[in-house]
Amino acid sequence: MTGQRDHQIFEAGNVALQSGAVFLAMKLAYQTYGTLSAAKDNLILNPTSFSAQQVDTEWLIGSDGVLDPARYFIVIPSGPRSQRFSASNVGIRS
Repeated sequence: MTGQRDHQIFEAGNVALQSGAVFLAMKLAYQTYGTLSAAKDNLILNPTSFSAQQVDTEWLIGSDGVLDPARYFIVIPSGPRSQRFSASNVGIRS
């Protein structure tokens, strides 16, 4: 499945943390595979490791893989230290 589609961006806006710090205008890159069922009961969120991107786990996706997009709607966000989302790309207010 590698290279099938590019990532999408979720614009979360300002995100307050428990510490009181705020990520300003935070954006999160993610990729989806498959189709969400009408009952919305086939979603799998497959997070990446801390510094990974969704392409790092694409080997799991396929009709012969662990995550079959014909059966599941798979959402894979990039890790918070990946090139597509990083604290260095986000303003932080304490």
